[in-house]
Amino acid sequence: MDWQGWFALSLTGVALLLMSVGRFGPHLVMLGVLIVLSASGIISADQALAGFSNSGLITVVAMFVVAAGIHHSGGVDLVVHHLLRSPRTVRSAQARIAFPVALLSGFLNNTPVVATMIPAVHAWSRKIGIAPSKLMIPLSYSAILGGTLTLIGTSTNLVVNGQYQQLTGEGGFSIFSITAVGLPVAVIGLAVMLLVLPRALPDRKDQQKFGSMREFTLEVAVAFDGPLVGKSVGEAGLRELERLYLVEIERDGSVVTAVPSEDAFEAVTGWSLLAIPRLFPICCESTVLSLRYTMMSQA
Repeated sequence: MDWQGWFALSLTGVALLLMSVGRFGPHLVMLGVLIVLSASGIISADQALAGFSNSGLITVVAMFVVAAGIHHSGGVDLVVHHLLRSPRTVRSAQARIAFPVALLSGFLNNTPVVATMIPAVHAWSRKIGIAPSKLMIPLSYSAILGGTLTLIGTSTNLVVNGQYQQLTGEGGFSIFSITAVGLPVAVIGLAVMLLVLPRALPDRKDQQKFGSMREFTLEVAVAFDGPLVGKSVGEAGLRELERLYLVEIERDGSVVTAVPSEDAFEAVTGWSLLAIPRLFPICCESTVLSLRYTMMSQA
């Protein structure tokens, strides 16, 4: 093996060491490796830039956009409130996570699904009184198994499909080409997971009683004769609040999670804001304030 091979191998070892330390982001490490290999002449400019036009990479990026849209439109909240609800046992909680996450991972790519669900599952674990350590591994495993259902379910499938197209010149696999193999594997894997993990996983409760105090939810009731009655969200100025975000409106027992700017307030309508604790002024005696803490991350 010539010096280029040894240099590339050494650079790979350095990259793995830097990523394992965790001080530098993986994207920065890999970009640095790409620059060094390109500057040293080991790879050409065309080879260095070829990965950015890879169809698998573009598909994964698109799935992140779709997952972000589901998260910000309230889709994750719908899953938590209507599918997860309030299980009584650890196994039931893990099952309620496993099947929806596996199904979503098959069509949205497992990486963005996990990234989107982690905060919601963490907050849900506090609500139902089950340690997050009992739920995070099932979340990850369910996404991995769900990724085997379709071609777009995981980045590995997309990379292999791209390499197959490049080497053979053929059209590649269809989205359901691997389902005949992936579906039995996913079903068996989920069954074993629900059989073993409820007792195998440690029961580690959050160390802090209130978790992270950097983010919580403030609920405010709109008074009958208040200045907000009849105004839309945009007219009330609730879209331009500094470090505050209107997340939902409750009206006549129904909750609107994706609040449009033109939605008008009615008397005794409840609305919620995500906020930072020190930024709350105590406003006036006629306003009814209640703080609903939603500690979504550890401080």
